[in-house]
Amino acid sequence: MNVLKTILLLIFMICFTTESFSQFTIAKDKSKEFRPKGIDSVNRIEITNDYFSPAKRAAEKRQQRKDRNYIEFIPKLSFNPIQAEYWKEGDVNSFTGYVHLYFKHIYTNNPFSFEYKFDSKYGLNSIDGDVFKNLDVLNLNAQATWVIKGHWSYAISSNFISQFSKGEASRTDDRMVSNFMSPGIVDVAGGLKYGKLPGTSLAVILSPIAGRIVVVSSDTLSNQGYHGVEKGKHTKTSLGSSLSLNFDRKFAKNKLRFRSELYSFTNWDEIYTARWKNTLDLDITKFLSTSLYLEMYYDDLAETPQKTLVAYYTSLTIALSYKFTNK
Repeated sequence: MNVLKTILLLIFMICFTTESFSQFTIAKDKSKEFRPKGIDSVNRIEITNDYFSPAKRAAEKRQQRKDRNYIEFIPKLSFNPIQAEYWKEGDVNSFTGYVHLYFKHIYTNNPFSFEYKFDSKYGLNSIDGDVFKNLDVLNLNAQATWVIKGHWSYAISSNFISQFSKGEASRTDDRMVSNFMSPGIVDVAGGLKYGKLPGTSLAVILSPIAGRIVVVSSDTLSNQGYHGVEKGKHTKTSLGSSLSLNFDRKFAKNKLRFRSELYSFTNWDEIYTARWKNTLDLDITKFLSTSLYLEMYYDDLAETPQKTLVAYYTSLTIALSYKFTNK
């Protein structure tokens, strides 16, 4: 009986008890933790937002080309027609035309610089239908320099000068005295240059070693021994020294520009030549300019209508012009 009471009491307590608690303790696993070998030796790569842009690179190259190159091109055209009929002072009809092309390119990649110029002029004058050439110049110049220190540089230069067409002794004398490559003069020189690079106002090149080649391609002029070339020959070479002086300066807010170029050559003997060109340009408007030009030339062997120590040419023109530059 007592056993039965005890069993019933346990069943009652189990059925009607609302909360119960128990506690378990799990022993910690003391075995060594697994870690893959070499995980600490892997190089980490940091990702940034920088990337290559073809458009950006192309823009940088364009800017670099602009910084290293200076280009200038100036075409000029001038004409002066005069017509008179039954004019009391005289019926004289005349026309004067003049074309001038000037191109300059300077490439600079310090300490190296390269410059070349093309300067050509051609003019015609007609009086009552009688046409006569009064101006004809074809001039090419190239110069390479390497900066030594400060304003001093090594310099190698070359200069070519000739004309486009036949030149006659005078308006009333049609004897040929010159033609294309008759003469054609090529000067090559090496020495030192003093001046800023590029676009300096004043630059002086002193060349202790210089060479000159005079070409007379015309058989007619060659047979007469014109321009210092022996009769029957077409070329003459000389070795000597040269001096070159160049000045280029703008004034009055770039409206006024003065350029002066002097080149002289001597062959260490009796022959000496010098050419001095001076140009004063005034920009009246964007498309209209006026120029005062003076050129003086000395050559012991030059063929001129009258033997003289110094030949000169001067002109004052008002011309249609436009200046192209890349900066």
